[in-house]
Amino acid sequence: MIGKAPMTTGSTDTAAEETFPVPTGAPPAPSEIVEPAEPPRGRGAMLLLGIGLILIGLNLRIGVAAIGPVVGEIRASLGLSATVVSLLTTIPVFVFGAFAFLTPGLTRRLGMHRLLAIVLLVLAAGNLLRHEPSMTALFAGTVLVGIAIAVGNVVMPAAIKQDFAHRAGLMMGLYTMSLFVGAAFASGLTAPLLPVLGGSWRAALAIWAVPAVLALVVWLPQLLRSPGRLRSAGAVADAPSGRGSTPLGAILTDPPPSPSPGSWGCRASATTRR
Repeated sequence: MIGKAPMTTGSTDTAAEETFPVPTGAPPAPSEIVEPAEPPRGRGAMLLLGIGLILIGLNLRIGVAAIGPVVGEIRASLGLSATVVSLLTTIPVFVFGAFAFLTPGLTRRLGMHRLLAIVLLVLAAGNLLRHEPSMTALFAGTVLVGIAIAVGNVVMPAAIKQDFAHRAGLMMGLYTMSLFVGAAFASGLTAPLLPVLGGSWRAALAIWAVPAVLALVVWLPQLLRSPGRLRSAGAVADAPSGRGSTPLGAILTDPPPSPSPGSWGCRASATTRR
């Protein structure tokens, strides 16, 4: 009778242990997980998220488009030349180029949803700062508006593709439409608001902080979410992963969903010459 070879019992726990792929290729240790992953969102939460993204898009053109209708009042009030007034619309163009390349680092540090909330705060602050009776405040507010728009222009397409991967085409279309609608509102309503606001062009510019505040209120539930984090990496869960194209490559290759800032500068120069 041939004896049976004894069965080797290896470490079944090790064999049955699950592996979780991460960008580094190694599974995270249990001690590295701070909070559990976020559960799937319901239809109502996704609807609120979509409305928040569209409202942010509405605000990403208002701060620049509102200047044109009151250029004449600004020149008459401050005694500025056409060249100086044109800086109010050309400064954001230069800010767009400078801060667009800093956005990927801010996204990795803060996450897209938190960064979009900061964008709305800066937009509201920039518009309100224009109400101060100072030429320095007017230009400083314009710089803040340009910074917020520059960051939002980069983050919004990435946020839409992450949160609405199954409806990316539809959401990008709605986002593009919201950009044009916001610009149309600012261009068409700023001048008619002058008589309502006592003829004050400063108030007509500052009142556009209201849509930014309303969008922030709608966006607040996204800040209450608690995505998991890795202590060792220090990366935010809703930041884009390192797979595929790099953030810089995405900035250089992804086409903008609206007219380029350069075209705004050309239109601004034409407006100030009139």
